Amino acid sequence: MDMNLQTESGVLVGRVPRIVTRRLEIAPLTRDEAHLYLTDVAKYAQKLGLSETPCEPDPDTRDALNWLIDVGLSYDSDSIAYAAIWAIVERSTRRLVGNASFKGAPINGDAEIGYGTDEPYRGQGFMTEAVRAFVDWGRTRPELKGIIAETLKNNPASQRVLKNAGFELYPEKKGEEDSFFWRVDVSSSPY
Repeated sequence: MDMNLQTESGVLVGRVPRIVTRRLEIAPLTRDEAHLYLTDVAKYAQKLGLSETPCEPDPDTRDALNWLIDVGLSYDSDSIAYAAIWAIVERSTRRLVGNASFKGAPINGDAEIGYGTDEPYRGQGFMTEAVRAFVDWGRTRPELKGIIAETLKNNPASQRVLKNAGFELYPEKKGEEDSFFWRVDVSSSPY
């Protein structure tokens, strides 16, 4: 996996950070792109050079996009990795298959991640590949010791994504009654 390959073609070429896997290209959105994603999905697709207009953002993604816009984050910020929505694009088709985001900068070395796969692309392993890529990326970040994720107890698909990416149940962090927390140590996590 190449974290910042600049010579390869793709939708998100030239962005730092940028994660490239076998099938995916993953990079954070700018504030302006986040605004377009909320207000005009067709223009958003055109701006990113996507091959088709993606699904409208789900409520959780809308909340994260609104937060990004409200804080006025600059793409050049040192904290872009932890404060932006990351677009997950299938390289061969140039389609947006999902999004992920950290829920802020690391606290005591741990950063929490959230993610979602657009309906047409579920069950194809895209999110497992993306979450594994975030784990690998986390291994390159000296400020990061672990990545945490929360899943609903009734969401076995999301739980499989995390298990396949090396996460384990994390009993030290308590969520709502209907959720589990998971954690992976990015300093030593094989999957």
